[in-house]
Amino acid sequence: MTTLAIHLNDALAAHLTRVAADQQITLEELARRSLTSYTAAYNEETRAALEDVENQRNLVGPFHSVEDLMRDLNA
Repeated sequence: MTTLAIHLNDALAAHLTRVAADQQITLEELARRSLTSYTAAYNEETRAALEDVENQRNLVGPFHSVEDLMRDLNA
């Protein structure tokens, strides 16, 4: 096990402590669950696609009709 020190402002620390207490879990478990749900939200392919959108790479369109879209999808 490793110790990790994180500096938080008082309001955030109080909020996280309250959330953990409301769920009857430790701060460590709250961090684990939060990180697991955040990092597991998207698979590798989806993360790559989101990164492409953010960097405006590998984009197609715009399509001016459904026919144009379908033609591209079926190509």
